[in-house]
Amino acid sequence: MRIATVVLLAVAGCSGTTKFSGSTVALSITPDSTVTAPIEQLTISVSGADTSSFAMPPSAAFAAGQPQRFDYAVTGAGTLDFTIGAMAHGMMVATGTGSVSVQKGGSAALAIALAAVQPDDMAQEIPDLSMPADMAMPPGDMTGIVMYDLLGLDLAHGPIVPSNTTVMYDPAAADLSGVVAINTSTLQIAVAAGAGNDGGTLGAPPTGVGFVVSGAFAVMTVGKWTVDKEVKVSGTRGLIVIAKSVDISNVIHVEAVGPTAGPGGAGATAGTGHGFNGGTGTIFSLTTEGGGGGASHATAGGAGGTAINAGAGGPGATYGMTLTDLSGGSGGGLGGNGACGPAGAGGGALQISADASITVELGGVVNAGGGGAPASCAGAGSGGTILFEARAITVLGVLSANGGNSPGDAIVGRGRTGGSYGFGATVDFGAAAGTPGFTVGGGGGGGGGRIALRTSGPYAADVHAASAVSPAPVLDTTVP
Repeated sequence: MRIATVVLLAVAGCSGTTKFSGSTVALSITPDSTVTAPIEQLTISVSGADTSSFAMPPSAAFAAGQPQRFDYAVTGAGTLDFTIGAMAHGMMVATGTGSVSVQKGGSAALAIALAAVQPDDMAQEIPDLSMPADMAMPPGDMTGIVMYDLLGLDLAHGPIVPSNTTVMYDPAAADLSGVVAINTSTLQIAVAAGAGNDGGTLGAPPTGVGFVVSGAFAVMTVGKWTVDKEVKVSGTRGLIVIAKSVDISNVIHVEAVGPTAGPGGAGATAGTGHGFNGGTGTIFSLTTEGGGGGASHATAGGAGGTAINAGAGGPGATYGMTLTDLSGGSGGGLGGNGACGPAGAGGGALQISADASITVELGGVVNAGGGGAPASCAGAGSGGTILFEARAITVLGVLSANGGNSPGDAIVGRGRTGGSYGFGATVDFGAAAGTPGFTVGGGGGGGGGRIALRTSGPYAADVHAASAVSPAPVLDTTVP
């Protein structure tokens, strides 16, 4: 793994407590070109005349152009042997050594170059990915991303400030696990105490867990959220989760299912990027119906298919392209000037803002896909939004906000399956137009939604064979 940002240090000593006195030694430390990780902590061991160790306090974190000073007072003459250890995010990233002779009552200077300690290669080939049976992904064509933030837990940072809400991070919020259902309309949560995903009744949040309305969203505040059970999120509002950390090892459903929108998504012919209805016509006293257009979001939906003397419905306009936008997907258009439906609905909107970290394990899935059109003459819904904000983000599992198919719901992961009508957009393909027909045209596929991963810089991104992120994510490093 290579760290993207090179950090240069110029250290000319630092004040510290020592039992040496009399002579003085000034220490200068400069990393060589191999050190590319920002250093959070420095340990200095001095042997020879005596030994003392120094660690950087949180208030004195290293930064380029901000030298620190280390002054050593020594009682008598002798040789001092220095060993330097540089730490970042709890790991040793660089070391250096040097020696200096000190005369009694005199002064000396020592310059030490730090060289990087190469970590083990973190990229691994994962032999298998265990997924729910209805969410199997095509093997050999899956891509994921891992984002590492070496300064994520630095005490110099304040608490994370979530986007899209005035609700703030609560360090006293209770931890949460076992959740099987969340309703953003009623602000209720269901927790299953037993094994599996059975049980649990929607009710008030557990003690210590907050759940409030903030603008257009429902905001849940927790400590550590462990997603160990399959969670189905419903309701009219998009969901924002503000937590200390989040670990996802099961499935979070915020997708649309057919004409039923995901939380914060829109129904048929609704939403900013909704598809338009197909037209009507006649031939030999038969009514013909053009297919409805697929809904758009971050990418355009597919146009409907034409029929004899009946024009096709077009896709809607794309929208929601700002970095922190948290829009749900839109609904597809109907066929035959509104006579042929139902159409697919838009996928939901989910934001997770964690003060420390977000981890999507190998078995973890977040699905915000668009709904398929149950009537093949109608357009499919577009995918919703997945927005992650944290100082450290690791994605080994699946994030999916693909467009719905006509007539099936969005697939989860990369690629697309076969069929006769309009396919939804994925990371590999744009939304397909509906097929032309004699009396009835097919509906268009839904456009893809948005996935945005916001963390602190610098970061590194690696591809893992057992992961899938679709559509391609927006990567940002502006989290303070």
